[in-house]
This record gives sequence, structure tokens and C-alpha cells, in this order.
Amino acid sequence: TKLFYKSESKLLPEAYNGLGYSNLIYITLQFVSFFESYSKAKPKPAFQLIFIEEPEAHLHPQMQTVFIKNIEGFIKEKANWNVQIVLTTHSSQILTDSNFNNIRYFDSSSKSLVVKNLSDFISKLNKTDTTGEGQRFLTQYMSLGNCNMFFADKIIMVEGTVERILLPKMIRNFKLKNQYISIIEIGGAYAHKFKGLLEFINVKTLIITDVDSAVSVKKPDKNGVDRTSNNKCPVDTKDSKTTNYCLINWLPQ
Repeated sequence: TKLFYKSESKLLPEAYNGLGYSNLIYITLQFVSFFESYSKAKPKPAFQLIFIEEPEAHLHPQMQTVFIKNIEGFIKEKANWNVQIVLTTHSSQILTDSNFNNIRYFDSSSKSLVVKNLSDFISKLNKTDTTGEGQRFLTQYMSLGNCNMFFADKIIMVEGTVERILLPKMIRNFKLKNQYISIIEIGGAYAHKFKGLLEFINVKTLIITDVDSAVSVKKPDKNGVDRTSNNKCPVDTKDSKTTNYCLINWLPQ
């Protein structure tokens, strides 16, 4: 079969497509083939499984996004095709475009492999956070391309750009370059929101955050009445407090 595609007024051969497009067309035709075989089968199977092994090996990032966003719609278009897709991946791009509830995480930190269902984590999170704010935050943050934490040997959470720039060199100096360490810039106000997820996926995590010290200072208002306000102060000031949410809500405890 010779395929052509239209570019303005010209017909160009399929070979003029890039490798990502060519592989995407091939994978799509494989799905069409599976459906045609199912349609002609007598008797029809009541249920089918399709395994897709690491499609990122054949698709560049843009094509991965197109593939994962359209595959579910393609299946739904086929009437009465009861099929379940199991997709294995090391691609943070594919995870970014997937729903939390669809993800199964393989925890290999111990001698026996444990498969964890992220929908269980979401259900547990929603029981303690009835507003749904925790799930919205994690979903939004993961959509910014930080799904590589699911593939990390270890995670380092940092507060700002300086740490993110310096840490790769420090990692090389400490001979950790043979491990996949995910460096995530999260800020001091949000690291504690990841506590439940980090415990669930069971990845060793280092959190580097600022002290953000503050002290209660008595200041009179215009009527001469003392009012307490939290102003910045030196770290070694007696009775200093912190305004860092991560330190307040998680680490000291």
C-alpha cells in the first residue's frame, strides 16, 4: 500500500513524514487491524486486552501527547468493542497527559515488586481533604511536567532556582550520577502537599527549604495600642519563629 498526504495542493508520499508521524500511523493501523479482526471473529470474544509496550521508544514527545490524548477516543468510537488497554511506559510526557486514576505505579524498592493503584491514593486523599484542593493541586502540578518523580530512584525537592542550578553539579561531585535523581522546584509553601504522594510511591526524598525565620514584634498602632506582627529577623534571634509552611506543617513533627 502506498500512502500519500495532502500538503496544500500537492500530494506527498508517506515517506516524507518524519519518523514520529510514520510510527504513529503504523501504531494506528495496528489498532485498526485489531478491531477488524475482532469484527470478523465468530464467535466474538466478550473482552479483549491490548498491551502497548513503551510507545515512547517510537514517538517523539509531541507524538506521545497526540497518541495518549487520542487513543481513548479511538476506542470509544468503535461500537461494542469491549477492550482494555495496558500501556507500559517510562515517559513523563505520557503520564502528564494521563489521568491519575489510570496510573499503576510499580514500586521496586524492596525485594518483592508492589503494584500500587493511584486511584486508591486519590480516594484516601479525598477522604481527608473534602474540598478536593489537594487533588487539584497535585493534578495541576503534575501537568506542568513533573511526572518524572514516578521514575526517580530518589527525589530532591528545592525551593528556588539557585538550588535547582547548583544541585546537578553537587550530585556529580558526590558520585550519585549513576542514579536517576529527580530535582523538583516546589517552593517552601507547597512541599508539604506532596507528603501523602511521596509516602504512597515510597521514594526516598530530600527536602531543601529555607528557615524563613520570623519573630513576634510588639508595635503600637496609631492609637498607641500594641499590635503583634511577624517581621523578618536574624535566624539566631531568641524565640524566633518560621513562616515556612513546610516547616510548620510537616518537618518539625
